[in-house]
Amino acid sequence: MRWIIIICLLLGLELCFLARGSRAGGVKLSGMLNLPSRGAPGNRRDSAASRGDCPNSGESLTALVPETGFGLTHKLYPDFLFYIPYASEKIFAQFSLVDGAGNIIDRQTIDLPDTAGIIRVRVGGDKGLKEVDKIYLWRFQIVCGPAGTPLRQVRGGIQRVQLKLENIPPEQRLEIYYNNGLWFDYLTQLTFLKLQQPDNTSLSEQWRDLLKVVGLENIDDKKLLTCCDRDTVR
Repeated sequence: MRWIIIICLLLGLELCFLARGSRAGGVKLSGMLNLPSRGAPGNRRDSAASRGDCPNSGESLTALVPETGFGLTHKLYPDFLFYIPYASEKIFAQFSLVDGAGNIIDRQTIDLPDTAGIIRVRVGGDKGLKEVDKIYLWRFQIVCGPAGTPLRQVRGGIQRVQLKLENIPPEQRLEIYYNNGLWFDYLTQLTFLKLQQPDNTSLSEQWRDLLKVVGLENIDDKKLLTCCDRDTVR
């Protein structure tokens, strides 16, 4: 354990996740989760200060991504998680994804619940992340008030890599995502398992540790909502 901690301190830009030998869904995870040191322009948190018609909750709109704002996926249509700190019926969200040339890949308008919590947004559109090893830029905005002007936003980057997972069960996929440093896929799978097994203390521990290592421990106890799957997106 000591040598892992030393390596983590020396790497600096490379993030390390100490699993402490915990078990998630029957799969033992050990060692460290290595995330890319590269980043993307943007921000994963928006200010908690009052702005326009947006309610002031004292907390920030937050994208569940590393501090670099960048992460990997193997999926054509990956999922994003966002913490919405507002409990209001007067707001909605807009999600957009563009390629490196600025071409629009996906654009969604999302009805939000009147309960604060963590939502999931899945990439839609006809193309998805079609190009492997290419960086795509995403943006998530909160729109408040009748004017329809986006007043809060978070944004960052995502890159798709090649990975074959045919006929591999969800529990084993979690381990594969972990070993390959696929942030978006690991987080999504862990969220799915956590929703399916709310009393699983090992999954809860994995969740807390993962958010802590990227500096998001302040939202590790927020409620996971199922409001915004694709069938509820207009």
